[in-house]
This record gives sequence, structure tokens and C-alpha cells, in this order.
Amino acid sequence: MGARERLSVGEAKFKGTRTYVGSNLYVVYMRDAAGNIMYATTAIADPTAETGAGFAKGALIVKTDAVTGTKGTYENQGVTTAAVMNKIGDVTSAEIGAAAVTSASLSANSIIAAKVKAAAVTSAGLSANSVIATKVKASAVTSAGLSALSVTAGKIKGAFTSANLSANSVIAGKIKANAVTSATLSANSVTAGKIKDAVTSANLSANSVIASKIKASAVTSAGLSALSVTAGKIKSALTSANLSASSVISSKIKASAVTSAGLSANSIIAAKVKASAVTSAGLSANSIIAGKVKAAAVTSAGLSANSVIASKIKAAAVTSAGLSANSVVASTIKAVAVTSAGLSANSVVSGKIKAANLTSAGLSASSVVTAKIKDGNVTSAKRAVLTKTTEATDASITVSAATLLEGYLVKTGLTGPQNVTTDTGANIQAAFNATVGAYFDWVFANNSGQTATLIGGVNVTLLGNGAIPNTDNMLVRFINTGADTLDAVIMSN
Repeated sequence: MGARERLSVGEAKFKGTRTYVGSNLYVVYMRDAAGNIMYATTAIADPTAETGAGFAKGALIVKTDAVTGTKGTYENQGVTTAAVMNKIGDVTSAEIGAAAVTSASLSANSIIAAKVKAAAVTSAGLSANSVIATKVKASAVTSAGLSALSVTAGKIKGAFTSANLSANSVIAGKIKANAVTSATLSANSVTAGKIKDAVTSANLSANSVIASKIKASAVTSAGLSALSVTAGKIKSALTSANLSASSVISSKIKASAVTSAGLSANSIIAAKVKASAVTSAGLSANSIIAGKVKAAAVTSAGLSANSVIASKIKAAAVTSAGLSANSVVASTIKAVAVTSAGLSANSVVSGKIKAANLTSAGLSASSVVTAKIKDGNVTSAKRAVLTKTTEATDASITVSAATLLEGYLVKTGLTGPQNVTTDTGANIQAAFNATVGAYFDWVFANNSGQTATLIGGVNVTLLGNGAIPNTDNMLVRFINTGADTLDAVIMSN
């Protein structure tokens, strides 16, 4: 039969020849023109251990005793002088092109923990947005299965849920800086059991933390590294529901990182702040404003000593509703820190000040003005003592507004009856500086030896008998009745 003739056979049956390559036995069914084995069978334990000569490039070896359900065909990927047998169907990382695996190539839940070699998944091996929730089995992604910094923003589609993460699987070394954005997290996907004490501000992109991405009470102080919360990382959406009890402690907040923009209205409540955790260093200037503090939420236990200083309180931000009863105590207010600008109108009421805790050291000069004190809240227990003034002139006198407001005048030294006239309504009002209906009391003691008669000055209307016999006393109540006008009501004489 010539070399160029064709042979047509319907079916061929080969018996094969038993041949040893080294100590390994093969049944050879086909060789090439050079005598190299092209097709053979064997029962050796591991055909990939074969390194002998005599196998053609691409030669196929069938392992006849391969168990059911396992692959049994091997290909020589080496050369004729040194075989390299590779099981057909096994895919190594070198055989997968960069970005070749896409979500379309994977069936739902096809990635499970047992199928991922430690550190085998790198950012280069994933195409953009290839990791989506339906392709990852619950709890299949562990930190061991990720190479360092392999998770980058472009590789995560906005559909990752907490079910796809195993407990504590998110650690800092596996996440590239700024890779986690709010778009790549599903609602409530961040829960306490999924975060190891390793999330730093470098791993978060600006404003990536928003309320809809955090499950209620999921953020605990253990889940944050020291000073990991910085202003640029928190969107104006963090609410008290996202924080666990006492989760805000001073070591977790970077100096000046908490601003009023980073807090939702009424987000600061007493149960969320650990005792003495809020220090003045942790607050940015003017960060405390009225709309951010829930009524009665700030207690003296929640503030460290001297933590409230003037630069940290926005003008008129502190209202009586924002303070719990007796919450202002001396040790919590830095000397001269409370100024009239820092208080809203009528914000100081008697129920908010603990007995004996308001000291002169805690107030700046002239910081208490009438507009800051609610009517009826200055009681005799908090008022200064009366000042005694003695007048010995042997003539009629006019009592100045300052002397009237001091509260107590003793008249002596008369040789005959004389008049005692009050200052004008305008002068008294200028010194009193009060609203209509406000009043003060004045005591006049006559120890002059003669009768003295009280007369109202201009715009001061005397109501009652103004004559005061020797050794008698008179109590007069001055009531503001309008612009520069007062009634002087004689209460007793």
C-alpha cells in the first residue's frame, strides 16, 4: 500500500502493546513516525508524576482505574525527551486571562469558600462589577480567600449584602483605600458581626457612611479603630438608631471630626454617649447647635470635666429644652466659658441649674443679661443680699435709682419734717431694665426724729399714704407700668 493511499475502515479494534517507561507500565495503542507514544492507557497512581521520555507532544494518556465522577485523561504538555502530564479539564490561574471571569460566566451561587484558594482572588483577575450578590453563596467570602488590597471600588457592583460575608471577613488589609463607597453597599448590609476591629478612615471614601447602609445598632466601639471616624467620611445621615448604646467614646473620634453637618436632627441622645466621652477636643468649633441635640439628652454624666467651652457652642444654640434637669454642674463648665451669646433667650430656668452650682468663675463678665433669664426664675435664694444706705442730711432729699435698687435706706438727722422724693421714672427704668409687670421692693426706715414724707418723682405714681412717723418703717414695691413709668405701691408702714 503506497504512502499516499487512503484506508477507509468502519471500525478498528486495537489490542495494544504493553510497554514500560521507566517503572511505569502503559498499554500503547498508537505511536508517531518517530516511535513516540501518541495514545496509551495506564493504571499508575498519578500520571502527572510521569517525567520520562518517549511521549509525543500532545500525547493522550487514559487512567483506566479513575473513580466514577473524576477526570481520567492526561495530556503531555512537555517535550518528547521529558514528559509533563496535565489532567485535561483542570484550570490553573495561569490559564485564566486577566478580567476573563465575568458574572455572566458564573452560575448563581457558584462561588463557595471551598472553591477559592487562599489569596487566589486578586483585583486583576476580576472584571469591572463582576462580583454581584447572586453569584456569591452566603458567607462564602472570607478574608483568607482575598489577597491584600484585592477589593477595589470598580470590582464591586452595588449589590453586596451582609449575607455574602462571613463573620469578621472585612479586615483593613484586604480593602484598598477609598474602595468602599455607599453605592457598593446594599441597604443595611453592614452589621456588627461582619466588621472586624480594622476599618480605618483610609478604607472609606468621602461621605461613604450613610444611614441606609448601616443596620440599627451595628456600629459598636469595638468595630472602629482609634480615631477612625473623621469628618469627611460621614455623610449628614447618621442617626441614633445606627449606634449601639455607649458606642461613641473619645478614643474613636478624631479631634474636631464631629461637625453639625455630620449629624442628623436630634441624633445625639443620652444612651448613645458614654460617660465623659465627649471632650472639647472631639468637637469642631460651633458644632453644637440646637437642632442636633434631643430634648433633655445632654446630662452631666455625658460630659467630661471642663468639656464645654465657648468656642464649641454656636450662639443661642443651648435652649432649656436641650438640657435635662440639674444637668449644668460647676465641674462641667470651663471658667468664663458661658457667655450671653451662647445662650438663647429665656434658656436659663431654675429647674436646669443644680443648687449652688452656678459660681462667678463659670460666668464671663456681664454674661447674665435680663433677656437671658426667664421671668420669675430668679428667686430670693439666688439673689444677692440688700445693701444698707444711711442718709443724714438735715433737708429734703431725692433718692437715686441706684439707691432704690440697692433695696434699703435709713434716714437720720432731721430737725424738722422733710420730704423724701424718688428718682424719675426714666432714670429708674434705665437702671432696672425690665419688662412691663416686673417689680422690685425697697425698704425705708425713718430714724430721723421727725416725720418724713415719701413723694413720687416724675412719672412715678405713689399709691398709698407716704407719711412716715419717726421710728416707723415702710415697704414700697416699684412696678414697671410702661415706658419710663412706674407705680410705687406702699405695702406697709
